[in-house]
Order: sequence, then structure tokens, then C-alpha cells
Amino acid sequence: MMEVCAEENIHAQLGFRTSQQMRHDFHPRRLPANFELHLHPLPLAIGKVTFIRKVRTSGRITVLGVKVFVGKRRKGHYVRAVLYTRTRLLKIYDHTHKLIKQVDYPIRGA
Repeated sequence: MMEVCAEENIHAQLGFRTSQQMRHDFHPRRLPANFELHLHPLPLAIGKVTFIRKVRTSGRITVLGVKVFVGKRRKGHYVRAVLYTRTRLLKIYDHTHKLIKQVDYPIRGA
């Protein structure tokens, strides 16, 4: 089935070519050997990042490697965790948008 999709389906977004024809003509650019920009950490932007997490049976969620206890009552449910970078706070909300918990969040490298 995948072969048929790659060899026979013509896509308008690809200039009316098949994905196989597109890959054949594609030559990715490579970074120079002395490229080092990725070694320098990027500055942290001020704002918020939202995560959707399912509460484990232990009552915890994990956000960027940091485990946060939400409560065993909410095991199996999804919560919305909002990380505010300016104040370094993590606010956790349930499905009704009610604030469940607010904790200080350790932002590394900031």
C-alpha cells in the first residue's frame, strides 16, 4: 500500500508530482563541518508553555523530566499543566479549568 501511495498518488502541493519523484529530486543542504551554533544555549523566552498530561496511577505527572504529584484521585484523567517561564511556576488545571495545584518549577540553565 505504501508503494502505491509513493509511486502513484499525485499531489498538488508537490507540483503535481508523486512523493517518490519529489524525493528523487530532493538534495538536502548540509551544515558546514565547523558549524557550532547549536552548542550555545538559546535564551529562555518569557511566556507560557502548555502541556497535556495523563495522571499516572501513582498520582504523578512528568513535565520536562520533573515529576509533580497531582493526587491519586485524578489517576487516569488528563490535566493541563501550564509553565510560566517568567515566574517559574507550574499551574495544573483539571478538565473544568479549575486550578488543582501550583508549584515552583526549577528551570535549568535560566
